[in-house]
Amino acid sequence: MVHGAFLCHKMKNKKIKYLLIAGGIFAFFLLAFVEGVGVAAPYWEDNPLLVSPGEETIVTLYLQNTGEESITLEANITSEGGIATLEKTVYEVASGEIDVPVEIEVSVPSDIGEGSTYQVSVSFKQIEMGSGMVSVASAFTTSFPVKVVLEEKPSQISWTLIVPLIIIVVIILLLIVVKKVKDKKSSKKFK
Repeated sequence: MVHGAFLCHKMKNKKIKYLLIAGGIFAFFLLAFVEGVGVAAPYWEDNPLLVSPGEETIVTLYLQNTGEESITLEANITSEGGIATLEKTVYEVASGEIDVPVEIEVSVPSDIGEGSTYQVSVSFKQIEMGSGMVSVASAFTTSFPVKVVLEEKPSQISWTLIVPLIIIVVIILLLIVVKKVKDKKSSKKFK
């Protein structure tokens, strides 16, 4: 009885092993047909876009296509707050391109307080341009955080103050050097 249970267990292990091998081969062939379409973003959860109330800025994402065929993607802002807009919504990405820019204008209202955060999401959907064929369309979404911070103004020192200050420092240094030279000469006279 023990011997029969052992053989049954061994056969189950072989079946599982063959299923895993077959699944791996299937996954390998499936990956061969997957197009590598994606987007690179300069901001993420640990590196948010920092903006001040009332500030407008442009964020550039880059579309990438490592597939074998050119694709056309339609972009759509899907975030809350209405702080982001796209100037252009349709992008042609040729095979092998990794730097097709997508410019997003981020505009934070001036009445928004410090510490407010937004999540800007952009979805991309593959579209067919003038083709009667049906194809599997790829779609993906990327997002980045926007954090509202108070603008830190760098201290502005006018050149009209810096130039006279430099002249005064140079004059003082020259006076010190002249005095030391005179002191040395006078100390040599008394020896």
